[in-house]
Amino acid sequence: MHLKEQEGRRVGRPRSLEAQQAILDTTLLLLATQGYEAMSIEEVATRAGVGKATIYRWWDSKESLALDALQHVYARHPVIDTGDLRHDLIAMIEDFIQLIEEKKPILGDLTFKLLGEIKTRPELFQMFYARIVEPRLQQLVQMIERAQQRGELRKDLDSSVLAGLCYSPYIIYRMMCCGQIVSAGDHWAEQVVDALLYGIAARREDSI
Repeated sequence: MHLKEQEGRRVGRPRSLEAQQAILDTTLLLLATQGYEAMSIEEVATRAGVGKATIYRWWDSKESLALDALQHVYARHPVIDTGDLRHDLIAMIEDFIQLIEEKKPILGDLTFKLLGEIKTRPELFQMFYARIVEPRLQQLVQMIERAQQRGELRKDLDSSVLAGLCYSPYIIYRMMCCGQIVSAGDHWAEQVVDALLYGIAARREDSI
């Protein structure tokens, strides 16, 4: 049971928002630096300056705490649809890059830690995908389908495949380039979106 499911089910003293935030921030840090297996509720409590009982009052397992910590960050960065597909895709990728590289750089390390634990903890990754990745992809799928209805994209294209292509270049780039940082000034998101929307083959006017 995660935090949101517990709300309304347990009656007790008011939650301390500061303590809750400290727990979530500490959880993210330990997940990124130690990995899920090595992280313990005891260390989270010690570093966050709370008792174990406080954590277990809000989360019933290490698993639910880890997923809530991740969801807490990503929920504040929804997919925005203004009706201009190219603009929205660039803004979405730039926001994701800024979140990973600047606002919460430990998320980059954490993402790769989770990818590395797929074989040892496949059930954890499945829950991470179901609670965090899939909802964002579904928002993106809906945005792409609306763009298809507006005539910005071909209607025969698979919206789910396109949604996956929007995020995957950045993840692969970070992995293949040994964690090389991407900055907003590189116009990286713009180049990726233009390659996705317009292709990489030479245009006729360029070859003349």
